Amino acid sequence: EREHLYKLINEALWDERTAFYYDLWRNNELNMVKHVGSFWTLLAKAVPKERLERYVAHLTNPDEFNRTNAVPTLSADHPLYNPHGQYWRGSSWAPTTFMVLAGLTANGCHDIAYSVGDKFLRNVVTVYNETGTLWENYAPDFAERGNQSRPNFVGWTGIVPISVFFEYVIGIQASV
Repeated sequence: EREHLYKLINEALWDERTAFYYDLWRNNELNMVKHVGSFWTLLAKAVPKERLERYVAHLTNPDEFNRTNAVPTLSADHPLYNPHGQYWRGSSWAPTTFMVLAGLTANGCHDIAYSVGDKFLRNVVTVYNETGTLWENYAPDFAERGNQSRPNFVGWTGIVPISVFFEYVIGIQASV
């Protein structure tokens, strides 16, 4: 089943011109919206080696996902992108950023994972020092909470000062 799904993902959801995986409309056309959910393919190790470098380059491109605060939910080149966040129009979230970090690690992209993790941790710490709390999500282009973000949100944001710090910034990885 895994091989069938990988084949389907790589045949139906990949756009060679943009080197990105997209969602599919009901009419079998790609929606051409670059969003963080695409990077689940990294964690699933569904990206063929010959595509990996071009695909991961989206995470290092400052016009797309490499913003002041790492990994916005929506690529910065989309017309609905909000540099202050606004939930799924660009906010950076702990669980989606952690998913990207784990996917990068699964594919041996350790330097990029370090860069993304360090950037996200620094932003969360800066906002924490200014506000005294962890937030539900963060602005992608500024060291501030995301628009409409809820405070005292240690639930998933707690993975940043713990897991992101230990695993991606310091570099302590479990080996089981």
